[in-house]
Amino acid sequence: MDYARQQISMILSPHTLTPFKPGPATQCYTDHLTIGDLGVGAIHFGEAEVDVPTIADYHLLIACQAGSAHIEVNRRQFVLSESKALIIAPGSHMHARFSADCEQFFVRIPRVSLRAHAPTEHVEFAPEVDLDSPTLRPFLSHLELITSNVATVDLLKVNTMIKTEYERMLVYMLLAGQAHRFGEGDTAKVAPRSVRLAEAFIRANYDSALTLDEIAAAANVPARTLLASFQRFRSTSPMRYLRDVRLDEARQQLKGSSHLSIASIALKAGFNHFGRFAYAYAERFHEKPSDTLRANRQAAVD
Repeated sequence: MDYARQQISMILSPHTLTPFKPGPATQCYTDHLTIGDLGVGAIHFGEAEVDVPTIADYHLLIACQAGSAHIEVNRRQFVLSESKALIIAPGSHMHARFSADCEQFFVRIPRVSLRAHAPTEHVEFAPEVDLDSPTLRPFLSHLELITSNVATVDLLKVNTMIKTEYERMLVYMLLAGQAHRFGEGDTAKVAPRSVRLAEAFIRANYDSALTLDEIAAAANVPARTLLASFQRFRSTSPMRYLRDVRLDEARQQLKGSSHLSIASIALKAGFNHFGRFAYAYAERFHEKPSDTLRANRQAAVD
């Protein structure tokens, strides 16, 4: 049980794991797959109580593939079954009791994934998840497809582009299938349609040589109007937003690639000047592109 706790803490958050009925050793296991910054996995450790003082900087979706669970999140009670799941928000306190036959399925959705693929990282999901909901079926079906097919899993481990596309698709499908709202103070809920159109156009075409006029045309407003709207609702400019999207994409590539060069990744992300890319990357992420790539390759060796 101690080993199980150590392994799960490496994937999720530090926690206490206490067998409900101390006795003979229970067979514990956990399987885990990363899809970009998303994490997907299964856990079984028998009848036990879990206490997580603070969920780290990610949303945690927990479902029961078998068995059941009683979970308290910030003093609110939930019962999980094979048809009812739960999404726990970052920063929450979780206390749970899992049945002896419970096999958990979890999805870890970091805020960095929401920032990279959604209009905002500040999302508040409705905590209760109906696994029989038709709107959520595409999300669940693609998770099942990914995790049940060995060839797909192997492909995700080596192909950064496919991994990123799957991550983006899963984020979009979860947002489309599960009720949510933008958090308080987040300007995405009040930004005009022109800003949201411009952001969508930029995310879809970040690797092209975009100009401000092209972005404004896609948003159906004059360039001056778009500049003013971005400054008011995003505290940035459309071109700065484009640069940040490109940097986020480059970081995804650097964190997932074991064979591409930094220059080729920069070009793929839409940067034509390597020196400017390196400077902007260090300014945004507080480390050099080579540091990110080196850490990824070292992790692959380990």
